[in-house]
Order: sequence, then structure tokens, then C-alpha cells
Amino acid sequence: MWSGNMNLRSSLETAWRPATTWFLLVTVPGFWMGKVLPWSGFDLWSGPKFLWLWGVTLPILAATVFVLFWLWKKSFPKPRKRQKGIRPLAASSLPVLFFMVLGYVAGGYFWRYMGQIILDKAQNDVREDGYSLAPPSNAPVLPDDQNAVVLVNEAWNSPSMRKFGGLSAIYDEPTPNGRFADNTRKYGHLTNQPNLTNQPFFGKMPEDDFVIYFIHQASLGLVNARDRAYARKLLKEHQDAFGLIDHAFDGKGVDWGIDWNNKPSWKIPSPQVVHLLSLGRLMRFQATAQALDGDAKGAVRSLKEGFQLADMAGQVHDLVGVMIDVPVAGMMTAPARRALPLLETHGKGGRELLPFIRPERIKTEFSSDIQKDLFKNYLVDFDRLSWWGFVTYDSHEINAANKIFGIVYWPFLPFDEASQYEYGIQFMKALPKGPVAADHVIDGFRKKLWLISSMGVFRFSQMIEKTNESCTKCDLLEIYVGIHSYHQKHHRWPASSQDFEQAMVDSGVAPRIQDIPMAQVTGAFVAGVQNPEGNNVTMAPKGQTPTGSGTGWLYDSNSGTVYVNSTVKDSKSVPYSFYGFE
Repeated sequence: MWSGNMNLRSSLETAWRPATTWFLLVTVPGFWMGKVLPWSGFDLWSGPKFLWLWGVTLPILAATVFVLFWLWKKSFPKPRKRQKGIRPLAASSLPVLFFMVLGYVAGGYFWRYMGQIILDKAQNDVREDGYSLAPPSNAPVLPDDQNAVVLVNEAWNSPSMRKFGGLSAIYDEPTPNGRFADNTRKYGHLTNQPNLTNQPFFGKMPEDDFVIYFIHQASLGLVNARDRAYARKLLKEHQDAFGLIDHAFDGKGVDWGIDWNNKPSWKIPSPQVVHLLSLGRLMRFQATAQALDGDAKGAVRSLKEGFQLADMAGQVHDLVGVMIDVPVAGMMTAPARRALPLLETHGKGGRELLPFIRPERIKTEFSSDIQKDLFKNYLVDFDRLSWWGFVTYDSHEINAANKIFGIVYWPFLPFDEASQYEYGIQFMKALPKGPVAADHVIDGFRKKLWLISSMGVFRFSQMIEKTNESCTKCDLLEIYVGIHSYHQKHHRWPASSQDFEQAMVDSGVAPRIQDIPMAQVTGAFVAGVQNPEGNNVTMAPKGQTPTGSGTGWLYDSNSGTVYVNSTVKDSKSVPYSFYGFE
């Protein structure tokens, strides 16, 4: 083995010092984690249920380390004298290194074991609070000609749409299950495409700018004959795309081809959805132009397809999809309101739009996708990986830095996962209370809990409130459908709050009077103002508009006009009272 002249005994006699120091350095984060976990009402340092961990496991750990020290000490003869050179230096350093590794492994496995128990408890907390650790269900596989996703993608890539942006495949890279391979080959990573987005269309305006200009003019009631002529020209030019969109939502299903059973979660490819925002704007433009031209049937179809486009984006089931779903749904509300008088003259009142507006769908999609994002570690199963397996697990670049990080972090990974689960529970409970309550949870988590998981926490304030804004616009549109249906039937607007509420029930907008749609905005972007949230209806004198920060709705029975009863400004600095007119 080793010769007796290599100072092994003296090395062993001093090895306990660095080994103990190393063990304590490794263990300090574990003690810290154990102390701060009362985030969920659970404290590692208290409770009879966990006393056996401290009363049994820790003494066994200490005894094991002591025995190993003793065995190593007895294994070597006493050196006769000190020697100089490489071999004596190795004899002095290698045992120290061994005991440092031994101290780290002993501490690491101890905290890994403790963390696994805490992680199991955190996962049980998630289930007991009614949240899911299961991935979303895979959509039924649809052939391309029955899949709205493929048809909408073909619409975006139709020749006339080059003036709105570049080609985009459903996925830029082939998916693990081989879906949309032809689509990827046809549209993925195509280069050298001519940039047509800046070609003049209306004066110096390119088509995209004209779409925005026309919508703005319509909101102000300033569309002139020249504007309408160019709007018709643009619609005619893009009939190839509009025809495919009509076909896409003519009884077709939605299948993004996502296999949620792939592990780890970050290997699940994300589809390309950003261009759906431009398509949504184009659908809003078409509905506006059709309503101004008196084409009730065409406007209704465009509005339905716009809401279906938003729903399709939401079915991606990630936060990017939600960020497209929310604004596209909100876009459809203003042109729909302008189309309602036209629909009423055709004896419909707009009730056929109700199955497509669905603000509760937006809220549910947002909540479920946030939940999936918060509890997504079920797709990774880090807690099942061996030490070395974690170090090398799916690293994009296996290098020394990654390995060192993995070796140091692995023992405390279950604590980190448990912290994220408990944070997720608190966040989901705060979500219905609005962005301020959610931010309070985030701030608490960042101050109290583990470094790595807190680095992955983002503020959702903007997204939460933008969802509330879009839902409020949809709720307002539903109310307008209700009062226009009442007006169609009775040839007058609801004259009292009781008539107003009854109009909601009779039109199918609300199943009960107390369930009439509510303003869901919270005033989160203006400090110190009253929260406008509510479904109370304030009756207004003729011509009165909101002048302050009220709650619920303000209703003018002389004109049938409904406002959000607050002039507080939203995320785009638009007063809530402007909703439905913008």
C-alpha cells in the first residue's frame, strides 16, 4: 500500500480538520433550508413527526464518519521520520482530500435524504390543495386537412401575407414524435425571402400600418370613403389567406402535436405562435370593415374566427400561448360592439357570438397554464436521478463548470423543488386576489427561500392584469349582447337596474341575476386608487360618463351605453371607461 515513511499517520491525524470543515460548509445550506421551510407551515426543526430524523439519522451519520476515521487511522504504520519530496506530499494530501470528499458525500446524502422527505410532503401539499402534478393531456392526433393549426399556418404562409411578415413553420425543428415534418421542411428556417413588409400601400403606409390606421379611425368614427375603398382593396388582395382561415375553423379541431410525456420538460418543443397576433389584428380589421359596409354575416364570421384563433393559441398550454390568446380575444370586442346594431337590424341581437366570447375560458386557460408552469418539475423527476446522473443529465454543454455546479447542487435539489412547489401553492391562492397579492407572494419567496428556485421566479403582474383587462372587454361585450337582445325584443333599452339584470338572464348572458358579467380589472398600474372590480350596475343620467374611480358598470338607459365605471388607466394608459370604444 503506502510505505511507513510517508507521514500517513500525521496526515490522518490532521485530516479530520479539513474534513470536518468541509462537512460543515456543505451542511450549512441544508440547515438554512431546513430553517426557512416554514413557508408552508412546515419547520424541519420542530414537530414530533420528524424528531426521529434528528434523534436517529444524525447520530448514525456521526458514528459512521467516526468509524471510518478510526479504520483509516489503524490501517497505516507510524512513520519513522519526516520526508521531503512528491511522495510524502502525496501521502500528506491524498488522505486529506479523501476525508474532504468523505465529509461532502456524508453530508450530501444526509441532506438529500432529508430533502426527499420534505419534497414528498410538498408534493402532497400540492395535491391536497387541489392542484395537479400531472402533465396536460395530449390532443387527439388529427390529419392535416382536419387540423386548424395546419390550415391557419398555411394561411399565414400564403403568397399575399408576405406583406405582413416572413414565412413561419409550426415548428422550426422536427418534433420528437415526427409531427408536421412536411410543414417543417417547407417553411422552417427559410432564408433569402424578400422583405415586402415596407412596400407602400396607402400613401406611404405599408399594409400593416394601414390596418392599424383604419382600426383607429373606426374607433373615432372618422372612416371616409377613401379609407373604405382601400380597406376593400386589402381584403380582396388577401382572399387566399382569408379563405384558408374560413376553412380552418369550419368544424376543424386543434392539434399542436405536443407530446407532454417527453422528459425533461424543456425538451418539449414550443410551436411558433407569435404570427397569430398579426393574424388576429387582420381578422379584427376584416370584421371592422365588414361591419362598416353593412355585411352582418361576414362580420359575424370574422369575429367568430378571431375568437377561435385566440382559443387556438391558448391550447398551446404555455405562457407564450396565453400571451397571444389574451390580446387576440380582447381585439375582437370593439368591432363586435360596432357590429351589434347591424346584427339587431337583421333580427339576431348578437346572441350567436356568445359561445365564442367566453371570458371564463380565458381566465381558466390562464390559471391552468400558470399552474402547469409552477408545478412543471413533475416532468423532470430530478429527485429520482443519481448523483452523477444529475451532473450529466441533459446538459447542453458538458463542461467542468456544469459538472462542478451539479456536484455541489445535487444534495439540495429536493429542497429547491419543495420550495418551488410550496411557492406555487401560495401563488395560485393569491392569483384570484390580483397582481398585488401575487407580487407579495413573489417578494416573500425571493427573500426567504433557496437561491436557485428564486432565480427562476418572474413577476406575472403585467400578465395577470392584462388577462383581467381582456376578460373585462369580453364581459362588456357580453353585456352589450344582452341589452341589444333586450332592445330587439322590447324596442327600448332596459330602463332600470332590474331590467338590465333581467336582460342578462333572458339573453343567456347570465344563468342568474347575481351572475351578470363583472368588471375584472383591478387598477393595478395606478397606486392608491379604488379597485374597479365588481358587477354592480350604476344607473347614469342621460349622457353621463364615468368621471372618477368607481366600481362595476355605469349604464345610460337613454342610449343603451355601458361603461366600466372607472377612469383609472390600464396597462396601455387607456382609461377603463374607454373599453368598447377603442
